[in-house]
Amino acid sequence: MPASAPSPRWPPERADGAMERRAIADLILAFEAAMPGHDAKAQAEFHTANGVWQSPASGKVVGRTAIERNYRYWFEAFPDLMLDLQEMLIDGQSAVAFWVLKGRQEGPFFGLDGVGERVEVPIAMVLEFADDGIAFLQSFYDFSGLLLKTGALKVAEPKKP
Repeated sequence: MPASAPSPRWPPERADGAMERRAIADLILAFEAAMPGHDAKAQAEFHTANGVWQSPASGKVVGRTAIERNYRYWFEAFPDLMLDLQEMLIDGQSAVAFWVLKGRQEGPFFGLDGVGERVEVPIAMVLEFADDGIAFLQSFYDFSGLLLKTGALKVAEPKKP
């Protein structure tokens, strides 16, 4: 977890190394608050060294270095990318966070140069935590809709009989 995170309860106080509920909530809020800084390295620091990020766009990404590259790709494609937290549900060492991903595509994204299209995409993230941050993150969102919105995917005209 980045040293700049606002949680006064970090590291967790439990002897078994598990994060407490408040520490998890603080980490999710700090993760969201750091997003507008577009610092891929800092964002990756929220993840454990061997963390996993799985998403429709990237597949399975393993390790903080690869996760940092993933953040960099998104920040270059959407220089104003931000997450707007709608709700979080925490149970033990797991959480689900519901966000709205917002940004304007101005950089390369799946083979398409920036088109300036603004996107807002509901996204759900399933997160699992270890004593040193996010061990697993899986995101769920309408990837095809995102590609259509940015123009990276086109709908084929129906063939005429």
